[in-house]
Amino acid sequence: MSRVTKSEQQTPPSVEQLSIFTLLEQLQSQPQPEPKPEQKKLNPLNCEITKNR
Repeated sequence: MSRVTKSEQQTPPSVEQLSIFTLLEQLQSQPQPEPKPEQKKLNPLNCEITKNR
């Protein structure tokens, strides 16, 4: 079982996960003023990122 879990952890992330990670990195790297209501609707994760800082 331990070998199976290790192999699963070592598998490369899917393209969707990579795109999400890059988007999150871009959001964190860019200094953001108060998010507009439109941005909140498009990016619900944006509020969570600012809270977690």
